Amino acid sequence: MDYSKLYSLILEYKFSKVREIKGNRNGVFRQNHYSNNVGMVRLFRKGLPIVEGTKMKHNKRAIYNECKRLYPNHKFTGIMINKNFQCDPHKDNGNEGAVIIIGLGNYTGGELVAGGIEYDIKNKDLKFEASKIEHYVKPFEGDRYSVVLFKHKNCNYEEIYLE
Repeated sequence: MDYSKLYSLILEYKFSKVREIKGNRNGVFRQNHYSNNVGMVRLFRKGLPIVEGTKMKHNKRAIYNECKRLYPNHKFTGIMINKNFQCDPHKDNGNEGAVIIIGLGNYTGGELVAGGIEYDIKNKDLKFEASKIEHYVKPFEGDRYSVVLFKHKNCNYEEIYLE
C-alpha cells in the first residue's frame, strides 16, 4: 500500500510534547512524548462525552479522509498519531474492536510487540485487538511515526463528522 500522501500530511504538522494531565493515565503515559488524536476524543472526566479533537486543526480532515481512502472498510472514530513514542506494555482499554497500526518514517528498529510476537510495521499495517492484547514498542533510532486507527467504546461510527 502507498502511504506517501498520509506521511506527507503528517509531516506538515508541528508536534508538541504532551504535558501531564493530572488524574489522567494517558496524560502520564504519553507525558513528554509527541502524540495527537485526529477525530473523536474521550474526555477523561466522569460524565463528559466523546467530542471532536482539537489537535492538528489545519489538516485533520485531510488525514482522516486519507485514512478512510486507504481503509474504506475499517470503522474507526479516532486516529492516534505518535512521533518517536516508545510505549511501555499496555492494553488500550478504551477501544472497541480491532485497530490498524502503520509505521512510517526514517527509522530502524521500533518493532511492535503484540501478544509476545514481534512485528515489523515500517511501511506496513497490522490489525489486532489492542484492547485485549498487551503491546509495546521496541527501541528504535530515527524518526518513527505510528498511525493507529481505532474505535472508541460507546461512540457510534455514524457520529463521525469528518467525512
